[in-house]
Amino acid sequence: KYGVALFQCYQRYLNEYGHFDMQDFQTVDDLQERFFPLGLSDATADLSFRALMGCSLCLYYLAIEQDPKIQSDETLELCLTSLSFIRLLMNLALKDDRWSWLVYNGTIYLYTMSRYLMTLGYSAKVLDYLVWAAISTEMCLPLLAVAYLPWRSTLYCAACEAFYDTKVAPDAEKAIAGEVSFLQHLTNP
Repeated sequence: KYGVALFQCYQRYLNEYGHFDMQDFQTVDDLQERFFPLGLSDATADLSFRALMGCSLCLYYLAIEQDPKIQSDETLELCLTSLSFIRLLMNLALKDDRWSWLVYNGTIYLYTMSRYLMTLGYSAKVLDYLVWAAISTEMCLPLLAVAYLPWRSTLYCAACEAFYDTKVAPDAEKAIAGEVSFLQHLTNP
C-alpha cells in the first residue's frame, strides 16, 4: 500500500518539479525554491505540502516494513532522513499560520516515528526530533490554544523520556522548564 501511494501518487506529482530525493533538500529555501516558487499562498501549495509529507511517510514505512527491527544502518539512515525532512517541512509551514494543520500533523508523525525508534534503542537519534516537535507547537500561534495543551504535554514527556534514556536527565529538566512555567501560569493566573 505504501509503495502504490509513493510511486503512483506522491512521486508522480513531485516529479513534475523534477527528480525528487529527500536528501537533496537541506534548507527551507531549497524546498521553497523547488516546490513553492509562487509562494506558500499559491493554489498548488496545499498539494505540494501533502505530496512531500506523504512521500516522506511512505519512504519511512516502506523501510520499516522491510526491516522492522532496524538491523541495517541503511534502514536507520532512511528513517532519520524521513524525520529530518518532516522537520524541514514543518519549518517551512511555520512561516504562515494557515499551515498550522501541517505543523500539528508533523508533530504527530515525528512523535509516532520517534517512539517506534525509541523502542528499538535509538532514543539518542530521535531526541532532537521530539524536542523540535514540542517546541514547534509553541512557535505556531493556533497550536498555543488550550485544546492542544495535552498534546504539547505528551510531546514534552516523550522528549524527557528520550533524555532519560540517553542519560542526560539534567538537560531534560532544562528542556521542560519553559513548559512547566507556562502550565503554572495557566493554573495560577
